[in-house]
Amino acid sequence: MTLEQIYALSPTIAAFALVLSLIYASLQFRINTKVARNERLVAAAAVFQDFSRLLASNAECARIFRDGLKHLATLDPVERWRFGSMMQMLIANSQLVLELESVGYQDYFHSRSMRQIMQRPGARQWWARERAMYSSSTVTAVDLIFGAADASGAEGGKSTRSENGSSAANA
Repeated sequence: MTLEQIYALSPTIAAFALVLSLIYASLQFRINTKVARNERLVAAAAVFQDFSRLLASNAECARIFRDGLKHLATLDPVERWRFGSMMQMLIANSQLVLELESVGYQDYFHSRSMRQIMQRPGARQWWARERAMYSSSTVTAVDLIFGAADASGAEGGKSTRSENGSSAANA
């Protein structure tokens, strides 16, 4: 093979190498996107577990959250502030779930838990007072959760948990 023949083949070889490098880059991009998504899912699970761990490991926080869900007026000012902080954590968790849903993540446990919490009078009282501090997209999303809570609360025959944790059927 002469130098002229090699010179004539060089643009073809360069084009082939360019196509291979583009294919490789796109595969790396897909892998990187998948890894980043999985890391976000792990982070989301950790955030949800942190809130559950707070309630499970701190009896005072659990009592404040339980009593606040019943009715905010039963809490003293410091307890109302702590209840509000816990509700802010839940709303932040919900924002994270909404963000993750945009990439295909679905968390039925979180949705069901939020509906159960938002059925409670204290959660509604807190939201009515605090909703102005959130973005319109968050307000819309939380209002949808309230709508789902209202719909699930209106359905008869579903089993719910009483304050002591035992199951009871709605009448």
